[in-house]
Amino acid sequence: MMGRKLLLTIVALVLLLAGCGRPATPLTSAPTAPPTAAPAKTFSPEPAQTTAPAAAPASTRSLGERITSGAGYRQDEEGIVVVHLRGGEDEMEAQYRALLADEIEGFHQAAADHRVMRRYGGCTNFAAFGPASADGRLWHARNFDWSGQGVLDRYRVVYIVEPTDKIPFVTIGFSGEYWN
Repeated sequence: MMGRKLLLTIVALVLLLAGCGRPATPLTSAPTAPPTAAPAKTFSPEPAQTTAPAAAPASTRSLGERITSGAGYRQDEEGIVVVHLRGGEDEMEAQYRALLADEIEGFHQAAADHRVMRRYGGCTNFAAFGPASADGRLWHARNFDWSGQGVLDRYRVVYIVEPTDKIPFVTIGFSGEYWN
């Protein structure tokens, strides 16, 4: 009974404090022109689309071909881009930029054109450990349930990250985001 209460408490805290539901920071900090008076508009949750979404970069890679950069590599498998980053922070960032250069540009252009990063997003996280898990180990799961309103779907990437002297991990994200 105590384990169940602990599990429910942990789940509630993780979901409340995950931070995935807050607005994203703007992609750039470029100054904008002062607002001018305009007719009132009603709010629509759909992104404003005045042009067609930016096309995903045309692939010149063969299916399954491995492209390397330093100790990292990229492999495209049936529409899924898998990027494996290894090394120190600077090395991994250089690998990321080299392996996803076209996709990073496309991601930023699509996000800017359709203002999707300014809207609220969300993802679901769950963690259990100690008596709240069957084996006492830490279990964590993340559901990638924020789609970028369909505009950014073509820029999803599976990252396998092996930082030097840190815990390796796997995550799903977009080509235009980098963590350190």
